Amino acid sequence: MLGRLADPRKITPDEADRLAEIAKPIYWATGAINSPETGSPEMLMELAYRLAVEESVFIRDIRRNAIVMITPIIEVDGRAEQVDLHMAPRRDPDYEGPSRPLYWGRYVAHDNNRDGIGLSLELSQHVTRTFLEYHPQIMHDLHEFASHLYPSTGRGPYNAWLDPITINDRGVGHLTAVVQGRR
Repeated sequence: MLGRLADPRKITPDEADRLAEIAKPIYWATGAINSPETGSPEMLMELAYRLAVEESVFIRDIRRNAIVMITPIIEVDGRAEQVDLHMAPRRDPDYEGPSRPLYWGRYVAHDNNRDGIGLSLELSQHVTRTFLEYHPQIMHDLHEFASHLYPSTGRGPYNAWLDPITINDRGVGHLTAVVQGRR
């Protein structure tokens, strides 16, 4: 249904209205497109856990009214190296190697998120294939979501000094919009 809705050339307005009423929207959250972005995998795993086990009305509404796809780590090779480098001094107090990866990932010496046009990296090809297969209405890339674990409950209280847009840009706020849009 979402594939049909994604191409207005192949669907009538009446069919689009009908499908929009019955098709569940897809929200796809991705994280760690760059190796040192350590916060998004942690936050997305927490979000996946809450979506799976929490029984609040808010979370039940999300499960009932939306499809949530989560890819906590896009750059898996670079992430593994980032973790190894972080843990090295703990495993060996005499460690004198680098404290961060030389490159973003194993196969590339540039910033992965710049590959979206050329699609030369397998990770970019995978993201594109998945997007084209599932047609998510929202694709939320937690880019530059560094080491600030912020698994939001979707409710306050929040730091008064933070802009509301910043607070709402943490996954759960987007899911709230998806669910509320279905009511």
